[in-house]
Amino acid sequence: MLDRICREAPRLLAPGGVLLIVQSSPADVPATLTALRRSGLRASVAARRRQAIGPVMTGRAGLFERLGLIAPGDRAEDLAVVRGVRQR
Repeated sequence: MLDRICREAPRLLAPGGVLLIVQSSPADVPATLTALRRSGLRASVAARRRQAIGPVMTGRAGLFERLGLIAPGDRAEDLAVVRGVRQR
């Protein structure tokens, strides 16, 4: 779904329009930045924060550990706000 959002965002945004995407630790922020740039948006990380994982990720922590997406016992996540801007 995220690939589609990155690909289609430029035609949905007005000139100068902004897309914000919040991603957590298991997501690949550099890949999102690359996808937005390939679609023609100016992309950057607008903010980062480390915090305790929320209820959704807590419920899936065991799966994420088995998949190697988080370290065993790690119950904190890095959040990144990715910003894509359509050129004027």
